[in-house]
Amino acid sequence: MFRDVLRLIEIIRILAKYRILNVFAELKLFPSFLAVVVSGFVLKKSNKKRNERIRLALQELGPTFVKFGQLLSTRIDIVGASLAEELSKLQDKVPPSIGNDVYNILKDEFKQDVSMLFKSFDAHPVASASIAEVFKATTNNDELVAVKILRPGIEEKFLKDISLFCKLANFANKRNKKLERLKLLDIVKLFEKTVKMEMDLRFEAASASELRENNKEDFIHIPKVYWQYISKKVLTLEWVDGISIYDKKMLQDRKVNLKTVGHNLITMFLNQAYRDGFFHADLHPGNVLVKDNGAIVLLDFGIMGRLDYRTKVYLAEILKGFIDRDYQYVAEVHMRAGYISSSVSLSEFAQGCRSIGEPIVGVRAKDISVAKLLTHLFEITEDF
Repeated sequence: MFRDVLRLIEIIRILAKYRILNVFAELKLFPSFLAVVVSGFVLKKSNKKRNERIRLALQELGPTFVKFGQLLSTRIDIVGASLAEELSKLQDKVPPSIGNDVYNILKDEFKQDVSMLFKSFDAHPVASASIAEVFKATTNNDELVAVKILRPGIEEKFLKDISLFCKLANFANKRNKKLERLKLLDIVKLFEKTVKMEMDLRFEAASASELRENNKEDFIHIPKVYWQYISKKVLTLEWVDGISIYDKKMLQDRKVNLKTVGHNLITMFLNQAYRDGFFHADLHPGNVLVKDNGAIVLLDFGIMGRLDYRTKVYLAEILKGFIDRDYQYVAEVHMRAGYISSSVSLSEFAQGCRSIGEPIVGVRAKDISVAKLLTHLFEITEDF
């Protein structure tokens, strides 16, 4: 309890520093007068816009908040389109901290010295994130591998913050009944489940293996899993070179056909979601590389998604309804799937669906604002 209080004080200090305590005051989650007083002690003038200040505050609050912000960046219905776009810029790159402890961690996990496990091992990380660091090594069979190792004590740190999140979500629901619609506690619980799975690297190894098996005939490359170097704290995958999908100039310099890459990305995701029902659920550009031949390389399999058969059918039916401009049918499928309450007027919901579908009928894809479309879509979900 005492630790929770100290952490809460630290959170309030940082929120005040970035001038966003007033947001919580507006939601009746923090006393307005106290927000003014606290902000007066730590306030620093800034020309940065509100959404950017929120992002910077989350970054300073640490890894758990960065991860949570990344999750919220996918929930436009909760935070709105503009804040979601800003939160999508959150990066969980942090300074390396494992250092020479890496040798002890590997010895503890596999009961062998590093010199016996690998032909060579570079103790300088090639990537450093909030949960783990990645090292480059060579197996005794001369194969290059990427070795991902959890930061010591990271699970305990995350779970303490998540416990505080749960208490804050319950407090928010009691203080402001309008927030119950957002199901804040459910979101925190989902976040907790996701983080727990991310912190057991055996799950990530299994996900990479399943995705590789599903896509072995496709035009994407999923790194091979080296099961002899897998434990709860260690993940070892094939080292794969490629060009960051961020780097448009290099892709063009290498004569990579960008239209083919775009086509492959869309086809890849649809195959994973609708053909296999198992898909990479963290497809930000940092997790996507492109080979010289245009093949897609996926990295980081800590967050995956599944669609069961019924859900796939419902989504296909909804899409067909929109394509046919049969909005009554779209509404009926939503009702049948349980996506809307039985108390909702089907004709009114159908009218809402029409307001989504009609503005993009016959419009070229490049002229459609996906941000505006999603914003309107989530406004309809709020109404119904």
